[in-house]
Amino acid sequence: MSISLTQEQINKIRLEVKNKVLNAEKISTKDSELIECFKSKFTICEVAYKIMEQRIKKLKDRKNIKLNLINIKPNIKKLKYKINENLLEKLFGSKDIRGSKSIKKLRDALTHDSKLNDIEELKKRQTEIFNTMNTFLTELKK
Repeated sequence: MSISLTQEQINKIRLEVKNKVLNAEKISTKDSELIECFKSKFTICEVAYKIMEQRIKKLKDRKNIKLNLINIKPNIKKLKYKINENLLEKLFGSKDIRGSKSIKKLRDALTHDSKLNDIEELKKRQTEIFNTMNTFLTELKK
């Protein structure tokens, strides 16, 4: 089924796309490297957790596993990891408030929007964010 668009709708969509491209191109190389490093580290945390849930639930694959604290907390306990619940909330929670977004929400924002406010939040909280992810991964390596 094809959707027909008015010229006004076409112009509005094209302007939005143009603005997204222009904003993305404004991100400095240094900021881009930080964002990619951050997303790469978070992906390691995400994949590690999804493997846990996949094995616990005996799923064939982990494509449809969602990062949800309702599942994460009991699965971490089931596997006897000593990971503080506050750390799990900082990492995988749903807090979406500027300046204190969960790491997952910040990753989502940087992946899908890359607003300058999100980049600034990552830069401001960089040490805290990387320490949280490193603490999680260190426990998984024990």
